[in-house]
Amino acid sequence: MMTSKERMEAAFRCKEVDRVPVFCEQGGINRRALGITYHEMVTDGEKNAMTDLAWHDLIGDDGVGVYFDTGVLAEAFGQPLLYLKEEPPYPDPEKYILKSPDDYHKIERFDLTAAPRFREMLKGTEIIADRAGDEVLPRTLSIEPFVTLGGMRGMQQLLMDCRRYPDDVRVGLERVTDMEIEYCQLLIDHGVRWIMLCHDYGNASLMSQKMWMDLEGDCLRRLHRAIREKDCYLLVHDCDPNPYVDAAFELGDFDAFCLWSLPKGMSDWREFKAKYGSVCLNGVWEPTPLGTQRTYDQVKAESKQMIADLGPTGFILGPGCEFPQNGAIINAKAMVDASKEAAGLRVDPRPLSSQSAATVI
Repeated sequence: MMTSKERMEAAFRCKEVDRVPVFCEQGGINRRALGITYHEMVTDGEKNAMTDLAWHDLIGDDGVGVYFDTGVLAEAFGQPLLYLKEEPPYPDPEKYILKSPDDYHKIERFDLTAAPRFREMLKGTEIIADRAGDEVLPRTLSIEPFVTLGGMRGMQQLLMDCRRYPDDVRVGLERVTDMEIEYCQLLIDHGVRWIMLCHDYGNASLMSQKMWMDLEGDCLRRLHRAIREKDCYLLVHDCDPNPYVDAAFELGDFDAFCLWSLPKGMSDWREFKAKYGSVCLNGVWEPTPLGTQRTYDQVKAESKQMIADLGPTGFILGPGCEFPQNGAIINAKAMVDASKEAAGLRVDPRPLSSQSAATVI
């Protein structure tokens, strides 16, 4: 039997695996494994690490690491966030710190290790690397510079600036990218071995492909290169129904693509795998149906079909975006059980609650 670490590394390299790995992308639901609040999880590195380790013990999937919301870097720049008990914090819309296009030029480098929540990320990463690094590949989440810039300016205003003041936006993106690179490299130095980089603006729902590449393409190339130079696996993620997949391949080397929606013009995932088989495919499951609209048995059956169609090499089964916070935890276990059964491995007895799990919150 492979360890989760060996299984994920083989999948990233499109090599043979003992079974298809499963990554649940348990961004918020994992806190339920230890019964802590979302607020506790994102403000305490030790609790963050321990809740994901507990999730791994409970579910048996192959990804473990610290999770923090997309506002961590914006907050480190000085952007006030609003904290909720059971939801991720978000930028205070009444207190955006970038108030005009001129302010993009005022963004400056700073000591990232002095930012309280980033220090908690480093602490949590060290705990996971120490406790699980020999068996599980420690991971974390990063975001494209547009997301951080939008968190300090407001998405709507930023998109207007992209049309009216593109040169000013480019300056802001370059300066955020400098800190994003440091953010990723420090986490790698503290034990992270693969990073999920979210291309949240790289889709037709927000801007044209030309605008996205013209404004942020060089920044993302720098970021991709900086991560790869640290010998870290890179997974690109786009959770929109209209992802710019071809453009992502122009940004530089990466190991896997996490999606739940096919790019325009494609009929099914087998066609996707045939065209983009040079990188591992992660996801395929649409998060909401997976977490809230299927029973355990349905998830297991559909997952086994995905494995038959897309595995066993170059495929990581899971949701194409974060597992729903109110989803049925047993449905995460169903994916792991499907992977084991597809490989002819023993699974635990069928849960008595599985028939009604999709309706239980």
